Amino acid sequence: MENDIHQRIKELFLANHSRLTFHARSILGNDEDADDVVGDVFFELWNKRETVNLDHGVNTYLYRAVTNKALNMLRRRQISGQYFEAINEITELRMEFVAEENSGSDSDIERAELARDIKAAIESLPDKCRQAFILSYLHGMKNADIAEIMQVSVRTVDAHIYRGLRMLRERLKYLLSLLLFFNLY
Repeated sequence: MENDIHQRIKELFLANHSRLTFHARSILGNDEDADDVVGDVFFELWNKRETVNLDHGVNTYLYRAVTNKALNMLRRRQISGQYFEAINEITELRMEFVAEENSGSDSDIERAELARDIKAAIESLPDKCRQAFILSYLHGMKNADIAEIMQVSVRTVDAHIYRGLRMLRERLKYLLSLLLFFNLY
């Protein structure tokens, strides 16, 4: 019995995945979120396998579930986007305040320039990478909490943070050589 249900869900996935992903993409505007939505719908279908009729009306169920999840993601994205903008603004004001308060000596000026370089590097990250990176490293949030805010999986948050760190290392690698040079002398 369980094998039959597993096989039926697998068949439904193979038959509908690309069509449902296209549908989700048309609502959300990007492939990554569309894949997440379709994956979540099939995960929920698996969890509800005992209560959902997998033979009658399942295509309608899948379409509705994808549509609802995609629309919910858009709503949450709008809310989290507003939240992220507010956090970003607060972070920017904090950095400006610290730079102004500590200005004067050469080391303070260098620190302010360094902060500007780091801020510019962070701002150059792709939107989702930047959002995940700022929430993780500047606000100390856990990846599970970030995933909830961004409405993606924890693995996606991990990937965004890893990608962001890799891009920052590449963009700021000159700072490492400067720090090593000045520490040696």
